[in-house]
Amino acid sequence: MAMRIGIREKTYYCQGTSESKKPDYIEIDMFPFYELKYKPQRSGKKNVTSPKQKKLNNKNSRRYFRLLAKSNFGQNDYHLTLSYTEDNLPLSVPEAEKEVQKFIRRLKRVYKKADKLLKYIYITEEGAKKARLHHHLLVNAEAGVNRNAIEKAWGKGYANSVRIQLEHGGIDGLVTYLSKDPKGRKTYISSRNLIKPQESVSDTKTSRKQFKQLTLWPEDCEDMQKHFEQKHPAYKLVNVEKYYNEITCEWYIRAKMELREEYKRKPQSKGKSVSKNRKGAKRRNE
Repeated sequence: MAMRIGIREKTYYCQGTSESKKPDYIEIDMFPFYELKYKPQRSGKKNVTSPKQKKLNNKNSRRYFRLLAKSNFGQNDYHLTLSYTEDNLPLSVPEAEKEVQKFIRRLKRVYKKADKLLKYIYITEEGAKKARLHHHLLVNAEAGVNRNAIEKAWGKGYANSVRIQLEHGGIDGLVTYLSKDPKGRKTYISSRNLIKPQESVSDTKTSRKQFKQLTLWPEDCEDMQKHFEQKHPAYKLVNVEKYYNEITCEWYIRAKMELREEYKRKPQSKGKSVSKNRKGAKRRNE
């Protein structure tokens, strides 16, 4: 018979774009585990394994997509929507994938002219009602690359780019919307130069007594906020979600947190270098 051992805490780290030493976002999963032959787990950070299945109908793929996007895109990067005119409308998802890959190659040339590297992640979505194919992209904003050049590179229909504006929780609202449980088919592709989200595992950070109390508190109560912010003082709580699994008869808790502003490093101006004195202290260019 399986014996309950304790509470496993898995933390996901999303580096983000603030250039801070600490990740911009963390997500914490907490759940009971049962094992007969048990060796406590406590691992350092390691890359989250990318799921083989890139379809966003898959729960694990949706989670990885969110973590990957939050690790690489942020304030003032671009959210780009691409659609087709009737004459250019592809008849299948593979045809649409070929078109957006051609667009990516053209976009790389635009960035190369500005001596920049393109970072991207895109979704190909097939509408549930009319099965009309379109694409959503997140791309990095760089000096020397303007929105008009990005939109002009499409040429197959309507292209609209908007700068990402951070809200409470950063870009979590945007990427959650993009990865929402689809009624039609949805797949995503990303560039190889993206920073991978990381994860760590601990079986000793949360006791069963503490976990039980967390399951009793409302998700948005002050005690819940105080618990997570005391354990992670550099972060503020965005939200907490609790799930009850009727098969295992156990609770699962997920907390999302974002780095406080005072811990974020302000990005340096483009073209300015940073020198160091003999003691290694950084000097600001006047």
